[in-house]
Amino acid sequence: MNEESQKYIAVIFKEWLPLYDSLTPDVRALLKKMADERSSMLATRFYDFIFQDPDIARHLSYELVEERLSRSLAGWVQQILTCEKEDLQALAERQYQIGSIHSRIGIPAEAVLRGARQIKSGLVEAIRDSQVARDTGIAAIHYAIMAMNMAVEMMCHAYTLSHYRATKNEEAFRLYSLMGNVPMEYGKQQASLSGWENSAIFNIVSENRTDLNATLLSESEFGLWFRHKCVRYFNHNPQMGEITELIGQVDALITEWRTAEQDAGYKNTQSLLQRSISIASTSAASWECYSVVCRRCKTAKTH
Repeated sequence: MNEESQKYIAVIFKEWLPLYDSLTPDVRALLKKMADERSSMLATRFYDFIFQDPDIARHLSYELVEERLSRSLAGWVQQILTCEKEDLQALAERQYQIGSIHSRIGIPAEAVLRGARQIKSGLVEAIRDSQVARDTGIAAIHYAIMAMNMAVEMMCHAYTLSHYRATKNEEAFRLYSLMGNVPMEYGKQQASLSGWENSAIFNIVSENRTDLNATLLSESEFGLWFRHKCVRYFNHNPQMGEITELIGQVDALITEWRTAEQDAGYKNTQSLLQRSISIASTSAASWECYSVVCRRCKTAKTH
């Protein structure tokens, strides 16, 4: 097990070990009786409840539950209620194995918590209905619920660690795949942006207002690439927001030109060229932001 898991187990044991040491022989006997007589019933109750949720049930089948999972869960209940002190470390490590398995196969942590609540409820009812002294029953309920809570807590911690590692691995692979194609992608998008710039300037100078979408940066090859591919690569990187804003500014300039009346101000070639230069410089800034992101990601990968 990794160091982080062992540290968490040590924290849990600060509660569990004193709780175990407080058990009297009568309480231990009652817990063993409940484990022997009720563990199968509690496992059945768990899965009957779980199958009521279709989002959770789709991960399971009745055959799998009948052949393996129900017996495994009954064994888990027995271990939690009757585990000896010297075996608690192995029991704790087992919870981490279970939590990691849940993460890999996609069993939600909330499903485990929901089912465990049913087990605890059934156990409380069974102890309440048994013919034992009140203090013994209360002590048994307290230990059983606390022990199950701590076991499930370790499962959830393992689930979180496993999910985090999987997410980091996926992110690393995604960036590795992207960085392998940066030179080619850079050249391709630079050419795309340059082509849009030439087309936009030509349309403005020639007063070609008929096809606005062909002139908008957001609808250009570069704009579509940025919206559908680049943003997916870099998620919500701050530079992505800056590029989005710059593209919006360019489109606003073009839309303003498209809807303006054809007066002397917009017929004047010098004014048109000045506006074209403004659009070109804005789009160039957009590309520079993208280049910075690429360089930073490539540098991070090499380190």
